Amino acid sequence: MGAKDNPTVEVELEMTLQDQPLAMVGQDVLLPDIVEEQLVSPLGSISLQNCHDSSLDIVGVRSEVSSGKRKLAFSTLTLGQGSLKIELYVSSPVHLAPGQTRPVAFKLDSKDAGTTCAQLRVEYCLLERMEGPMVLQQHEQRRNYIKCSHIDVHQSIKHRRLHELHKVNFLHPAGVVSTALLRAPQKLALTRTKPEQDFLPVMVNLHGAGIDVASQPMRHSLDAVIDELPAWVLFPAGVTSWGADDWHNLGWSDAQASISAIRDWIENVNWTGPSFDNRRLLVAGHSNGGQGVWHVVSHRPSDIIAAAAVSGYNSIQAYVPFSFWHETEAVKTGILNAALDKYRHELLVPANAAEIPMMLQHGSADDNVPAFHSRRMRQLLGNSNSTTSFQELPGYGHWFEGVMTTKNLRQFFIEHFSHPVAKEIPEEFSLMVANPAEVGPKYGLHVQYLISTGIMGKVTVSLRGRFVHLQTVNIHTFELIDLTYIERLGRPSLVIKSSLRND
Repeated sequence: MGAKDNPTVEVELEMTLQDQPLAMVGQDVLLPDIVEEQLVSPLGSISLQNCHDSSLDIVGVRSEVSSGKRKLAFSTLTLGQGSLKIELYVSSPVHLAPGQTRPVAFKLDSKDAGTTCAQLRVEYCLLERMEGPMVLQQHEQRRNYIKCSHIDVHQSIKHRRLHELHKVNFLHPAGVVSTALLRAPQKLALTRTKPEQDFLPVMVNLHGAGIDVASQPMRHSLDAVIDELPAWVLFPAGVTSWGADDWHNLGWSDAQASISAIRDWIENVNWTGPSFDNRRLLVAGHSNGGQGVWHVVSHRPSDIIAAAAVSGYNSIQAYVPFSFWHETEAVKTGILNAALDKYRHELLVPANAAEIPMMLQHGSADDNVPAFHSRRMRQLLGNSNSTTSFQELPGYGHWFEGVMTTKNLRQFFIEHFSHPVAKEIPEEFSLMVANPAEVGPKYGLHVQYLISTGIMGKVTVSLRGRFVHLQTVNIHTFELIDLTYIERLGRPSLVIKSSLRND
């Protein structure tokens, strides 16, 4: 498993006595940065825990921050003790059961701020204890509060320059406030693009497991090349330090929401430069983020112009096999393996991402993710005639300063941003699907339903004169949502051959 000598674990526990029913969890309130005296996004969040044996309601989050010049009012989450004009993203009041912890989102009512510190007052009310099953009352009904109080929280607000990575908050599709580091294109880098480019691609960087996106190693991981990139550069948090579910559904949804948040950023800071193109993404990642790259290119191939996987593992099954956890009989193992087929990147990436230019990099001395993973993926991609480069760094380990900006990676990033190649529809391509609900279209071809679960579905498309041949395996229903592939042939004939298994 990569361990050396006799591994040990040291655990340090800290116990804090809570003298109030409500406590903040963690050290920080999630606030956006200030850029050019403008608050770049109007959303914030604070994680709160009910330490009492009775339920309670969060009835308000208020604050005033001062810089000596002006004051900035934070929104109220209540039913209406104050008169602030707000938009609520959560129901009010916010209910916490005994022992429950949850993030509470709030909206800032101003974009203009010159402060360096915020003082938040979180107001709450304890509910009368109820015996037996608790039936939540509707907001319109009277709440039986027995005590109301508050806690005060102090939080610094960072000021950043326009062309410096800074924190942007946004709403995740799950309803929680998340964050990302964003940097707009540098003027010098724009000279590398054609003047008529009004929309620039986005570089999405996926962090590894257990990594804080705002940490110094992440913040400075692209310093050696970022000034040269004619692109928007984005580091999504992924909701958690693990990329939520390893950059799969929740994690990649977070990345997509952070890309969409650029639109609000442009408006908030009055940006007059090029906008962004959310259909032209260069996705890069390290370690667990490298694995995330494989998931993205195999599940959203139409949006990716290039990809770089650094020290990434190929799949959960290959990295930490389930046989290490618990043994069971073959029938149950088969059900489990079928359910996990959507994460078998060794099967999905060569089929779905063969047309995407990719760069693989791995240290030969990596004792966290063995170099076998990148070697194997390079072999599989080579079998599918993919445009893939692979660099193995002799003697290097899993992480080192400059791991994301080696000479080959810098050249790869600059080339695919400065000289973007229009996606040409090939004469033959394939789309493999384990779960149609999670896989986007490829060249306009979208799989909707499979015939049988537990068997990979696959569509292979090929041109033969004026005939378009579609060979399907375990495909019940598919659709053509973009007819570009068909229209370029005039009025071709479709030949469809279908089977349940790939015999």
